[in-house]
Amino acid sequence: MSSPTAAQRDRAARLLHGQKRILEMIATGEPLSDILHAITALIETHSEGIFCSILLLDESGQRLYPAAAASLPEAYNQAIRGVQIGPDVGSCGTAAYLGQRVISPDLTTDPKWARYRELALTHGLRSCWSEPIRSRSGQVLGTFAIYSRQVAEPDAEQLRLIEIAGHLAGIALDRQRAAEELRRAKQAAEDASAAKDQFLAVLSHELRTPLTPVLATINLLQQRSDLPADLRPDLAMLHRNVQLQARLIDDLLDLTRIARGKLELQFELSDVHELLRAAVSTCRPDIDAGRLHLRYELSARRHQVWADAARLQQVFWNLLSNAVKFTPPGGSITLRSSTLRDQQQGEWIRIQVIDTGIGFEPQELPRLFGAFEQGQGSTPRRFGGIGLGLTIARTLTQLHGGRLWGESQGSNRGATFTVELPLHQQEAEATTKASARSSQSSAAESKPPQDAGQPPAADDKATGELNLLLVDDHADTAQVLARLLRSLGYHVTTASSVAEALSVAEAARTATPPKPFDLLVCDLGLPDGSGLDVVRQLKLKQPIKSIALSGFGMEDDVRRSLEAGFDQHLTKPVDLDVLDAVIRELRFGPQ
Repeated sequence: MSSPTAAQRDRAARLLHGQKRILEMIATGEPLSDILHAITALIETHSEGIFCSILLLDESGQRLYPAAAASLPEAYNQAIRGVQIGPDVGSCGTAAYLGQRVISPDLTTDPKWARYRELALTHGLRSCWSEPIRSRSGQVLGTFAIYSRQVAEPDAEQLRLIEIAGHLAGIALDRQRAAEELRRAKQAAEDASAAKDQFLAVLSHELRTPLTPVLATINLLQQRSDLPADLRPDLAMLHRNVQLQARLIDDLLDLTRIARGKLELQFELSDVHELLRAAVSTCRPDIDAGRLHLRYELSARRHQVWADAARLQQVFWNLLSNAVKFTPPGGSITLRSSTLRDQQQGEWIRIQVIDTGIGFEPQELPRLFGAFEQGQGSTPRRFGGIGLGLTIARTLTQLHGGRLWGESQGSNRGATFTVELPLHQQEAEATTKASARSSQSSAAESKPPQDAGQPPAADDKATGELNLLLVDDHADTAQVLARLLRSLGYHVTTASSVAEALSVAEAARTATPPKPFDLLVCDLGLPDGSGLDVVRQLKLKQPIKSIALSGFGMEDDVRRSLEAGFDQHLTKPVDLDVLDAVIRELRFGPQ
């Protein structure tokens, strides 16, 4: 056997380089059309006097369409476009039908070309060799063909070129199909995610909206000076349970956000002791109702952390709420803090919620942090809640770089839940004064000056001049909120749709004398559009402060509200004192 000549070695090197370049195009995800044209160009430059063509099957697998055939006459490509494959449909139609190579050395005598002979001869084509293009699984995807103007049989090198071209085209088509399947799967997942987001937003809105007029009515009744004293505790109880219902809705939505990685945290420098006291304030009515003794033992020298204050307070509220729930009347709850120093991890703060309640057996500990679980699973559920608090609290703690665990000596021997968080490294020394002051208090903590659920105290700043537009399509909510806001001295006009809101605002702005609205309180879900449309349109006509008040409370809802021009976004149900405070802050500045 003779050694290859220099010319042969050069041709082989160029062929190898061309294959490598095409494989790089496939690997880097270049357009399929560019890759298929590169394959035909490579074969054409490697063998003189030939024309290459790649035809691909349609989705039905029955018709062939040109994908790369730049050197063939365009009229010929158009004439064979969409050709039905079969046992006697030229070289390519037959190769695709049989799934095997078809060699037609003379088109003038080959019976498979009877229907296409005149077409081929018109364009000077005399021979055709076609190779099926297969996927990795063996499915026929199309054909690669070499045409010649001469009557000819392919030699060994040309047969090898056909095989190489068919193989490269198969790899490219496999990669393109995989990418398309991945794109479709990604799109389906994104569509499903968007559908879930929409469902959660609507669920939140529909669950929260009915609570708003209930809470507002409670606030309205609490303002009445002639309300019998024995009814005030009942209203406070109703108030607490409406808030509990809202909290349960929040827990369900938070669990879903956590599971889908959608929970967003807004970090800032936060005081752990202040957040603990805020959690106590929220739980105060239940603490008092259970005649529980609450003790502070806050001895941490440093207590500022980098955290989402609202979410960290939620952790403490969940732990304290559980302690209240599972501690019998007359029991005690202790809030304790201390500072830990670790040579590798630096300084941490430890927060403990210690109760004298029902406790739990050690084997129940793994279940406590599972969703929808409570301790003592073998007994009936004697306590309220849906078992999400600890699951959410632990996840939120971990998202803050901390850890949370629970301990108990057994049933009816109390429980201790511990949170450890890294301290903020740049905390100023001045913050230690507050911790020193709080560490002196180990006696029972005194009540806050005003119980939760009470109407806001009178303010010395007049509200009567504030012209307020309230937009809500929920009739009960609009009616009760309007009465409440009027009871505080605001001048309130209501509307129930985008069109009505814009019409009322325009009439007020162009009245004689003009009486434009100073502030907008607007729901988002309206029958003819969105509250976002209202605020955008109003701000084009006049400067106006605005509050989105809606059952839509997902992070995306809040973001869209602020981007549309709302100054604040409050989620239903909202306490009157909270709404009033936000209105005053927008009107008069921070109080």
